[in-house]
Amino acid sequence: MIQILCSALSHGEEIAIRGTPKDLRKVQRSILDLLQNGKLQDCVIKAKMVDASPYDRCLSSLLIRKTDSSIKVSVSDKSLQVEGNAEKLEVFSSWFDFDDDAWSGYHCHFDYVGNEDWVDSASSALVISVGNSVRSPIL
Repeated sequence: MIQILCSALSHGEEIAIRGTPKDLRKVQRSILDLLQNGKLQDCVIKAKMVDASPYDRCLSSLLIRKTDSSIKVSVSDKSLQVEGNAEKLEVFSSWFDFDDDAWSGYHCHFDYVGNEDWVDSASSALVISVGNSVRSPIL
């Protein structure tokens, strides 16, 4: 099960989604399943509540919503929300495609900079990282 951690900063929010490679690929699969279902407009992925340290708090869910816009990541109450059109959500889903042998701590940054063509300028930055992997980084 994924974990979603959040801290309020002076320039916005710092948000992290953490999970095993398998957990992260389940998020990808949920997004792709949503896109293939013509009847559904959103899906909710539950998150595990954990000690948020060094972040301020833990969020309980990830809400993915189909809209007609660019990708926008935001926090609402206890949920992380990601909205965007089908084409852009499909690209977003690829950020959750981690190999089984990805080491704990391996991560990628999802934000507006460098992705201006498909990410909303008001979107919060997001770190997607592997946690609890059996493989450790080679130092």
